[in-house]
Amino acid sequence: MTLIVWDIDDVLNELTSNWLKWVDDPFISEKSQLTNSRFEEILGWSRKDYLKSLDRFRREQFINLEPNQLIQNFMARHSRISNLLLSATPLTCAPISARWAFVHFGEWIDGVLIAPSPRASRSSTRMSKRDHIFRLVKTGEQVICIDDQPANILEARDAGAAAFLWPQPWNESSSSQDAVLDSISVTL
Repeated sequence: MTLIVWDIDDVLNELTSNWLKWVDDPFISEKSQLTNSRFEEILGWSRKDYLKSLDRFRREQFINLEPNQLIQNFMARHSRISNLLLSATPLTCAPISARWAFVHFGEWIDGVLIAPSPRASRSSTRMSKRDHIFRLVKTGEQVICIDDQPANILEARDAGAAAFLWPQPWNESSSSQDAVLDSISVTL
């Protein structure tokens, strides 16, 4: 059996784009200006201020994010495939992410996994994204991972999963979203 593991933020939704609009920074207004994943450096913010702003956005606005309709259509076409969603989000925001995921993708997914991202109040995580992927690969199923962060793609491949980089300005993907979905379809 094949299991597809989808990252939630910036794959199933446009978290960063919507957060940038909400922040209304005079120097950065579009995600295309974010050419690496260290957003706080590009914005000239401290890591603490960046995470505080992002977490506030998650608490106040995340539930209003629109889902990626291309992925919804893909899941509907491949409804016999098992899908899990995996997010690195702080524990305080995990219920919000899970609720959003089930509202928009619930009819096609088997569950939501959380790899709690560290915050000042909680510095350690129980399981990283890599740990979750490694555990899933050990089941013997074909595991396919989709993520927008190159480091997560490398870790998924190191764990034994097939992995596809979801195109975003902060990674080096030259593919379109349609091309990535077509490549996944070929792998199934």
